[in-house]
This record gives sequence, C-alpha cells and structure tokens, in this order.
Amino acid sequence: MNGYCCRIWVKNSLDKVSTVGRGLFLVRFNTKEHCEKVIAGDPLFFDSKPVIIKQWKPDMELHKDSVKTIPICIRFPKLDHKYWGSRCLHKLGDNIGTTLKIDQVTFNRERLAYACLLVEVSLDKALPDKVVFKNEKGIGLEQFVEYEWKPVL
Repeated sequence: MNGYCCRIWVKNSLDKVSTVGRGLFLVRFNTKEHCEKVIAGDPLFFDSKPVIIKQWKPDMELHKDSVKTIPICIRFPKLDHKYWGSRCLHKLGDNIGTTLKIDQVTFNRERLAYACLLVEVSLDKALPDKVVFKNEKGIGLEQFVEYEWKPVL
C-alpha cells in the first residue's frame, strides 16, 4: 500500500503510510492543503476495489465496519442513446444509489455499447439487476445494470 500511495500522491507531499489493521491505513501528508486536496479528489480504486478515504479525527474509531457506503462503477448496456444526457444518466444512477460521476468516455459518447457511471451505494441494500423508469411518453421501461464488481458483506 505504501508504494501505491507514493505513486498516486507523489505530488501531494505524502509523508507517511502506517498500517492500522488488515486493509486499514493511516496516510499522513506534510501540509493540510495537500490532505484536503486528496480528500476532495476523485474516487480511487486499488485492484478494481474502492479506496475509502476519510479525514482522521481524534474521536474516530478505526474499524473497517464503520463504512456504510462505497463507490461502484456501473454500466447500462445497450442504453438507448436518447437517454445519454447528463440529467437522465444521473436519474438512472440515482435509482441504484447516489450518482457521483459520469465516465468521461460516456459523457463524450466515444463508446456507445454501454453508459458507465460511478455510483455510491449503500452496503445494507441489495444491488438491483435492472432499473425501471418511465420515458417521455409515460411508458415504463426496464434497463439492465452491470456492476464492475459487487461488494461482499
């Protein structure tokens, strides 16, 4: 993990990476500004799994089970292109969790086989295989959902 952190935060004056427990680390930066930049940055993944980043506080309990939500990449295969607008994609993603980001390739419509979103999902809810929504004519439609990976509780 030390090597991973050094690679991705080389420009953020990384000071130290300490292991707290299995899969749990404390990362220290030389400046508060760099720390805040990392926390506010885009979600990160290690081995296709999310890296959950939280700012340390003195009263914080350091346990992995305190994580209630995680970001997951989802795909809407064969989504009709008329639903590729930003508002529509956000609404579709919000049926699964909270839409965080639209993939740049999807946003630019450079790959039309599927739309890809980053969605924050709750760990205590089942992930649906499809979402149901109404089109502009009020007709109910089903859209299948694919997950890059599903969390194991």
